[in-house]
Amino acid sequence: MYGELRRMKALTEPVTAYCVHLTGDDPGGSGEAHDGDRAERRVVPLDAETVERLGDDVLREVMRAALRGNPAARGELLDLAGRTTDGGERLERLWGSLGLDRLRGVTPRTRRVDWWQRWLADVLASKLGESERLVYPKKHGAVMLALGHPPMLARRGPVRTKVVLIAFDTSGSMPDHVVDWLTTLVGRTDGVESHWLAFDGVVTPFVPGERVAGGGGTDFQNVVDYAEGRLEVDGRRFETEPDAVIMVTDGRAPHVTPAAPDHWIWLITDGGDDWPDHHHPPMACHRVTSGR
Repeated sequence: MYGELRRMKALTEPVTAYCVHLTGDDPGGSGEAHDGDRAERRVVPLDAETVERLGDDVLREVMRAALRGNPAARGELLDLAGRTTDGGERLERLWGSLGLDRLRGVTPRTRRVDWWQRWLADVLASKLGESERLVYPKKHGAVMLALGHPPMLARRGPVRTKVVLIAFDTSGSMPDHVVDWLTTLVGRTDGVESHWLAFDGVVTPFVPGERVAGGGGTDFQNVVDYAEGRLEVDGRRFETEPDAVIMVTDGRAPHVTPAAPDHWIWLITDGGDDWPDHHHPPMACHRVTSGR
């Protein structure tokens, strides 16, 4: 609008037009209803969907102008963004999609981290849904039988602690902040028993905080064999079937097919090979950032 106004030689009085959103039953253009000497404008409010769409279109056009170097547009957007700093997650997503960080000259360094963390939390929660077991209610069943109805089974749960195996590829660099965040995530999940594993050419169970050595070649099959109870480490096998296996790796090793691929979650570090995402059958897979 500013551009059009600047191109006009002289401002002219706008012609009044009928708008279904802003006037009532007067399609003639005045938008007024006359009652003697009294005029009353009947206003129909703009619907929320149209307001949001038009507002979004205007903001995007102004953002394009600002990114092209228009100082007025840049100043207006930065001022508006400053006044809506605490506007909630919806406004934060809106400014992110518009490219506010690029306008400010700030690199959004944590956006990818936040996204993969949310993704992992959601996927892990889906793997660790509450277990249920069928039970036979004796008293209720006896009453049902006496009334001539078949007895019904009831469901109760949860019945056991969930087991999560977290395996880190130490053939390269293991991102410490990913270890710390996973420790927090698994530690605050109720009813979860966590087991930690480092691997390159061999697998080594460890406790978070311990120093883990690595640097050799990577072999995913060893992790699969250990998780499925076929591989002994220090004379012991992993005797519990894991409900979820989280693999943090660059993905650069021969591909594997676990017995239960839907239980496996792969976090691929920067520059890695996300082959599990295209594997058949597919496995949950997402890229993570290895730096803060």
